[in-house]
Amino acid sequence: MMSATFLAFGGWEACCILILRFATRALATCVCPDGWYDAGEGLFIFIFFAYLCFWVNTAITADLQAGSTEYRCLHMNHDLTYCVQLYFASNFVDLPFFIRDASQGLRPVKDTIIMFGHHTLSSICFFGALYTDKMYFFAVYALRCEHTTVLVGLRRIILPFKKGKNSKLLSVLDLVIMLSYVKYRLYLFGMWFWYAWMDGVCLRHAEGRLENGLFLFYTPVIFFLLLISVWWLRTMLSKSGARIIQHWQVLARASFASLFEKNE
Repeated sequence: MMSATFLAFGGWEACCILILRFATRALATCVCPDGWYDAGEGLFIFIFFAYLCFWVNTAITADLQAGSTEYRCLHMNHDLTYCVQLYFASNFVDLPFFIRDASQGLRPVKDTIIMFGHHTLSSICFFGALYTDKMYFFAVYALRCEHTTVLVGLRRIILPFKKGKNSKLLSVLDLVIMLSYVKYRLYLFGMWFWYAWMDGVCLRHAEGRLENGLFLFYTPVIFFLLLISVWWLRTMLSKSGARIIQHWQVLARASFASLFEKNE
């Protein structure tokens, strides 16, 4: 019974994620001793979330999105379950690393507190899906936002190697990340709320107060994630926006200069 519960709630996935975390940090320490933290975190984020997004894209099919309310509320299969298990497991594996990194000054305390809140709230939602075997669509559809996290991981891999020749690459990548935030965060969460409004009758499938509470918990959590996404996008704009504009201005001046030289 205990082993079945362990597997049902992502126990095996948690073990694999823990190994991946240690492996990426060890590799980053060997390759980039001075910037091992950013490189290791970036490599882990890139590998894990690219893998997760592959399964999310596999699980969220066109017929599931276009199906009836009952179909979205009650449908479950291996792909949907696996996505939820992966993310649920990663939340618990992340927490001790966050605490250790913050205590050693590797991660800002403010960021750690925000991520603790994010992981706690999202874990309750994903526990609800695993516990009730319902509402998988709403949990996994929200995970499509992690496409942006793959790009953030790639950025962190590049960051320790940042020199003059790489700053343009970072500017281009920052621009791509910000554009992806519009699609995979702002638009996506808007669509999530539309599905939630359309499928409000899912509550009638809740059995007991616990299930009802878990179902109702989804909407405030997604709203919280939307606020975090807006805050992250605003932070990126304030930090990277000026640098991106500067690089585009330099590029435009160089293009105009070469054009005038040809005309002469």
